[in-house]
Amino acid sequence: MIAPHTLGHADPDWPPAQRAGPGRVLGAGPPVLPPQLVVEVEAYPNPAPRKCVWVMLLICSLLVLRVQQDRYADVARWHSGGRHVTKDFPWEQRALVAGDEPFEATLFTPTRLGASTFQRPLFGADVITVGTGGVSRLGLGKGGATERGGSGGIPDEVTALLAGSGSGAAAGESCQGSNASKSCYMAVQRVQSFENGSSCSRFVAGASLDTMQSLAGTAGEEAGSMVCVEGTGIHSALPTRTVDKVAVAWEPLRQTSSRRGRHSCLAMVDFPPKAWGARTGDAHRSSSNTLKLRPSRTIVHDSTVLYDNASRAIVTVGFDRCPGDLTSLGSAKLIVHQFDAQTLEPRWAYHSLPLQVAWLLRSPQRSDGFLIFTVAESQEVSVGTTFVIDLVNHEVYEQGPTGRSGRKPPLLSLSHHTLYVTEVRPEDQPIPCGITEGEASCVLWRSKP
Repeated sequence: MIAPHTLGHADPDWPPAQRAGPGRVLGAGPPVLPPQLVVEVEAYPNPAPRKCVWVMLLICSLLVLRVQQDRYADVARWHSGGRHVTKDFPWEQRALVAGDEPFEATLFTPTRLGASTFQRPLFGADVITVGTGGVSRLGLGKGGATERGGSGGIPDEVTALLAGSGSGAAAGESCQGSNASKSCYMAVQRVQSFENGSSCSRFVAGASLDTMQSLAGTAGEEAGSMVCVEGTGIHSALPTRTVDKVAVAWEPLRQTSSRRGRHSCLAMVDFPPKAWGARTGDAHRSSSNTLKLRPSRTIVHDSTVLYDNASRAIVTVGFDRCPGDLTSLGSAKLIVHQFDAQTLEPRWAYHSLPLQVAWLLRSPQRSDGFLIFTVAESQEVSVGTTFVIDLVNHEVYEQGPTGRSGRKPPLLSLSHHTLYVTEVRPEDQPIPCGITEGEASCVLWRSKP
């Protein structure tokens, strides 16, 4: 019997047909195969379904990355070099604010000009809102019910509020009354505006927000003198440790064409105002050199200005728009400058922290000497992350939000990184960056009432 002819890798499930040809006997020789036609056929005639599967996988991967990006960034920053430290802050032993204690809460966001501050200036007082639009009273305290959103009895054109026990003898005399020993409100009131955009303001004081009046009635005509600036008005006024001195800040009229060169102004004035060499009728002649008040300096545009008692320093908080694309909100991050309260010279800068939309929390009882920032929205760290700036020791700390288990993450010290803390030297770039000495326009003068 003759063995069958080998056909290579034939499909065993489809054996070739065997048939007897002419002159052949079935099974007597190799089979006779019929003619075959080989046709090339694609495995997937239509590639669309296969591509659709890959597109769906890609979309799912991007969604997962988008949802988890905060955790990835947080882990990357958590191991970026900050060293673990143990430190007890005053507000960890007791609540930052308890009951009707005074407090300040300021919301910073790069999408709007200027910050909004909610504050209770004195024990049991109503909550005050301070922003670019002026001062208003929300109520919520023991000072009596007021209409929400209105001025609540605050005199018209009040642009800045000073709170405390008084600064100078003139304020003490203006606060005489039943609450004189407990509280004294002081404020800056705009009283004149000129066609060229300049404005003049005066100091008012009283035992309550409703009874504030000019200092001229109690401390003499000189104390009622007006402080005039080349701007729409003074938006910040801070009592300092220096006797009878108040720091004021305003937005100047003349700005550079470049957004990097925009700036605000900071100066020290006497409280109550004294004769600075101005003459009656000079309220609109701000170009005269004899009317300038020194020291004054430029600060970051739309900064929030604070005074810290523990470090005896004036602090400004604003958005640094120097690096990156100015049209991108992601390139603007908060920068903190610390100035000497007497000379207004910059001493320290705290920067490059992932702070864009954040709350600044302050309590005179437990946060003096510190700035407490709580992240409200960020693409770099988790919401609720806290950054603490020690203004006395010039250190920066970071702590993540408390987990669901109630366990606090470790405290990280970032102070050994020059990326976050910088001592300002005279040869460093000006504040703000992008401005030259000739472009600065900070003019302040006095005018008799």
